[in-house]
Amino acid sequence: TIVGIVLLFLTPVFELMPLSVLAAIVISGVLGLLDFDEAAYLWKVHKFDFGVWMIAFLGTMFLGVEIGLAIAVGVSLLLVTYESAYPHTAVLGRLPGTSVYRNVKQYPEAECYDGIVMARIDAPIYFANTQHVREKMQKYVDKAEGTHKHARPQFLVIELSPVSHVDTSALHMLHDMFHHYQSQGIQLCFTNPNLTVMDKFRSSGLV
Repeated sequence: TIVGIVLLFLTPVFELMPLSVLAAIVISGVLGLLDFDEAAYLWKVHKFDFGVWMIAFLGTMFLGVEIGLAIAVGVSLLLVTYESAYPHTAVLGRLPGTSVYRNVKQYPEAECYDGIVMARIDAPIYFANTQHVREKMQKYVDKAEGTHKHARPQFLVIELSPVSHVDTSALHMLHDMFHHYQSQGIQLCFTNPNLTVMDKFRSSGLV
């Protein structure tokens, strides 16, 4: 009887209750999926990863699982492309009393020599980062020239042990760099290329 009375006269009162109950169940389930400790860790360690985490979280919450994950994957690919297009490079110096060369920013006591610029490229060289690499090498040469009373460096030594691969765009760029510096009286030298890179150098006539 009570159920019948409710169905007849109180239906509008309970009309939206199923949706409210379903929303409460969904929210309760989603809160259990949020890993706040991981988010705090990402914020502390790597801001880019935290940004991807937030994009995936907000995209999934407001646009749906498929779209949210697709956006997160796309952003991750863009970040990977960006980091490979702008690889880390460093000027090297010799640690006192050793034959070991290290990043002068990491080891301020490392010794540099007049007339010689030693640099390291910490990534494969390919079409997306050739211009960046060339500009960084030129920046190091110009900085060395300004530091030593406008005396032009005689050698630019590029350490290639972290370079696992070079493509044809990189080979063309290195050829251009060789001739450019040669015209300015600077000898371009490469050290420690791996076998794959060395084979490419031989095949292209660079060495």
